Amino acid sequence: MSTLETNLIQPATGTTLTVGASGDTITNAAGTTFTVSNGTMSGQMYPAFAAYLTADQTITNATYTKVAMANEYFDTDSAYDASTNYRFTVPTGKAGKYFLYGRLFCDSGTNSEMNSVIMAFKLNGSTYIREQSTNMASNPGRNLGLTLTAIVNLSASDYIELWVNPNDASGNPIVDGATVFGASGAGNEFGGYRIGA
Repeated sequence: MSTLETNLIQPATGTTLTVGASGDTITNAAGTTFTVSNGTMSGQMYPAFAAYLTADQTITNATYTKVAMANEYFDTDSAYDASTNYRFTVPTGKAGKYFLYGRLFCDSGTNSEMNSVIMAFKLNGSTYIREQSTNMASNPGRNLGLTLTAIVNLSASDYIELWVNPNDASGNPIVDGATVFGASGAGNEFGGYRIGA
């Protein structure tokens, strides 16, 4: 392997410079930094996925239950299991830092009250981070929505799942997969994307 040392690389003609060919891997050494001044750097943050509900899911009251997001908006690397485990698994060679988000809309399923909701990301089966809605027991409403976000450092084969634990006065809570916020399933979503190594 030869070494090219120079302070400036410019295209011979035009304004487009191509480095490498299709199928090549371009690697920067550890500790190096790319700086973009007064311009943009385009590209996609893959893997990326987004899943959602279109049907109600009944949840056992005051019990952690995995949310079965069985529909996908997209799944760039076929890394989200939308049929069995409802989890995102980091593909081989795609370890790194991931931005993850979850959004749920919970309903009592009756005309009683939804007091509070806990939502959690589980990493390899263990709670990684969770969020709880304000306890509404003193002034309860029928529905509660909650959003959870996190940046997680993941290794290949790690998996992430979205779980919910509602506290409902009726004891019959559901994750509402019906028309919510103007679009079917739009009140409930689980997704994420890789933001860096």
